[in-house]
Amino acid sequence: MTYTDHYHPYTSNTATNHTHYINVPMTYSNQTLIQTTLDYIKQPQRTKEMSTLEKVKAERLEARERLNIERMYAEYDELAFPDVESGTVISFDWTPKDRVYAYAAIVIDGRWFVTGGQSPNGVPHEDFIAWLIGKDIEAADITWLAAS
Repeated sequence: MTYTDHYHPYTSNTATNHTHYINVPMTYSNQTLIQTTLDYIKQPQRTKEMSTLEKVKAERLEARERLNIERMYAEYDELAFPDVESGTVISFDWTPKDRVYAYAAIVIDGRWFVTGGQSPNGVPHEDFIAWLIGKDIEAADITWLAAS
C-alpha cells in the first residue's frame, strides 16, 4: 500500500503540483503504521564510498585544521586565562562574511559571561577558549580592558 502525505492542487507550477508518496507495508493498527513509517524514515542512508585519494585529502585537511587549533590553544595558554582576576573584562571582534561584531566578556569566579544573544554565559575558561577558537578569534585579537 502507498501512503500519500499531501497534495498541492492549486499551483500552476508543475514542479510544485505533485503528490508525495511513502511506500510502507500495510499494517493492522495505526500505532503499528506509525512505528513502521518511523522505522522506514530512520533507515540509514547509503553514502558514496570515498576513494583512497579522497580519504587522504580529507585526512590531510583534518590534520591541518588540527594543527591550527592546537596553535590557537597554545597561544591562549600563554594568556593564562585560568589565572585571570575575577572582574576582568576583555573585548574582541568577530568578522563572519565581511560583517564585524564587537563583543565584551567578563570573568566572575572563573566563569565567563559574553555579550550577544547566542554567546556563552557562565562557562569555564576551557569552554570559553573553545568558543573563541570556534569563531576563529586569535589570542592576539583579545583586548584586555579592565579588572575591577
